[in-house]
Amino acid sequence: MNSAKWFFGIALVLRLTTATNDAVAQALVETRHGYVQCGGKKNPPPVPVFEHPCKPKPVGELKCGEPVEVISRDGPWLKIRGADGFERYLGVTSVSQSKKKFLAIDLPAPPGPYVRDCSAFWQQPPGQPGTHAFIPLYSPQPEYSVEARNAKMQGSVVVSFTVGTDGIAHDIVVRRSLGHGLDEKALAAIRQWRFDPAVEDGKQVPAQGSVEFSFYLNK
Repeated sequence: MNSAKWFFGIALVLRLTTATNDAVAQALVETRHGYVQCGGKKNPPPVPVFEHPCKPKPVGELKCGEPVEVISRDGPWLKIRGADGFERYLGVTSVSQSKKKFLAIDLPAPPGPYVRDCSAFWQQPPGQPGTHAFIPLYSPQPEYSVEARNAKMQGSVVVSFTVGTDGIAHDIVVRRSLGHGLDEKALAAIRQWRFDPAVEDGKQVPAQGSVEFSFYLNK
C-alpha cells in the first residue's frame, strides 16, 4: 500500500487540497464503517481532517484506529462522520475496513482524471484578485516495485518539484530515497500528476512543493 503527504515550503503542514465538481462525486446508498489508518509506522501522528477538499487548512485530527462512518467518496477524498457527529474529509488511504491492517473502503474512484472547481472558495471582493496555492487535480499513486516487495522494503520517498503555470511538475528531485525501484516509481507517479497552478494576485505563478510517498506492505 502507498499514500502521499504534502509539504509546502519548510512548514510541515499536511496539504491535501483539490478542487470541486459535483459530476465526479459519488454518493453512497448507505454508510460504510471504517477505521482511521495512519500507515505502517510506530507511534504515527494523528490524521488531519478537513472541512472541505477546497479548504486546505485542517480543522481537527483523528487518532489511529478511531472508528468513522464513510458517507461518500469524492475523487481522492472520503467524506466521513466521526464519533462527535461532525462531517469532515480525509484522504482515501486514511480509512480502512480493518482495524488491524489496511483494507481499502469499497468505493472505487470513477475513471479518468479527477477535476474539481474550487473557484467559489477563491472569490475575493472587487479589486482584490484571488491568491491560492497550487491544487492537485489528478494524483495517481505509485506502484510497489517487484524488487522492493521481494525485499520487503518499507518506508517513504520524498520528492520535491516546481509546479509551472502549465500545471505540470518540473525540476523534480528525490529528497529522501528508498532504492529498490521505489524512487523510480515515485518519480513516474509525480510526472503524471496535474495541477491547477498557484495564483498570486490573480496571476498564475510557478510554486514549489514536495510530496511524501509512503510505501508499506499489507500483512
